Amino acid sequence: MYRLSFKFIVIKLILISLGAGIMFSSSQFFKNDQSTDLLSEYPFFSRLPKKAVDVLTLGNGRVYNIYLYLYTLQIFASEKVKNVDPVRFANWSKEVLKQLPEIEGTYALACYTLVIDLERGDLCEDITKLGMKAMPDSWMIPVIQGWVHLFKRLELKEAAYYYGIASEIRGSPAYLKSLVKKIKSGKILENSEVKKLHDEMIKIEKKLKSSNKESL
Repeated sequence: MYRLSFKFIVIKLILISLGAGIMFSSSQFFKNDQSTDLLSEYPFFSRLPKKAVDVLTLGNGRVYNIYLYLYTLQIFASEKVKNVDPVRFANWSKEVLKQLPEIEGTYALACYTLVIDLERGDLCEDITKLGMKAMPDSWMIPVIQGWVHLFKRLELKEAAYYYGIASEIRGSPAYLKSLVKKIKSGKILENSEVKKLHDEMIKIEKKLKSSNKESL
């Protein structure tokens, strides 16, 4: 009983500390509107080895995942992120995401920022690989990378590779397998097939925006 009570108290202290960290970073973020360097700070514990973080959080990985998601969301959703150096942004994101948080939106938003806001889709792949390592059952993460290669980089081989990975994951869109075969054969995609892929990205974007609103 005493052990359970002690563990509960420690977990509560961890939650309070992480919550305070988010509140402090948010206050600094809004206080110094234009002058704040978005990437000058890192989330608590994020630069430590993952095993050390597991010990410090008493194995409460889910709590820490949510903290990382909320912290990075402030960065990725900021209008000021458009002024950040893309390479520095990619390196900052990889450093944080080495903790392998199991929330797919964290990786998706990082890639969206690189592709849409910073126009550097070539820097997205390392982040995607971290996401696939953390969440091998997520088809959304490789689909985004496939989309980057197909429509932003015009790299058919790489697009087929990532769409192929996604097509083998349970729950992925059924049309992906036939699409992969077509891309590999070098055939031009029909307008209806291109529309399906773009519609899928719109669905993913809506899902991300919805989860963002629920988190804030």
